Amino acid sequence: MGIFITDNDSFDITFFCGELNGDIACVGSESEAKEKFTNNAFEKHIVTFKKMNYGTLKKVQAACMQDSDGKFSFNPIKFRAERFSQSLKKWSFKDASGNPVPVTPQALDNLSSSIAFYLMDEFDKKV
Repeated sequence: MGIFITDNDSFDITFFCGELNGDIACVGSESEAKEKFTNNAFEKHIVTFKKMNYGTLKKVQAACMQDSDGKFSFNPIKFRAERFSQSLKKWSFKDASGNPVPVTPQALDNLSSSIAFYLMDEFDKKV
């Protein structure tokens, strides 16, 4: 581990998702997925994030500041979402035809909120 972050520095979040009570649910281990999801009907996914260096963090923070009437306010919800999306590098999601889904702003916006919030929570634990 170096003190300087490079473009190649990253970390993975591995998780399992399946249907539970009509919604998508996510868990962090295969053993938990086998217990939670009936008939072992779940998928394993890996999402890779870039480690964020100080310069990028400053840009994300600046994007989350709002100036109104000479007073600055910080938007923590926007900060969390921006930090997450700026760090997202790749994922293992595929479309209905089995083709890889590229990481794009539109794909992220179309992601199930259950999966997005699970990933943000796990991301927050690692950064």
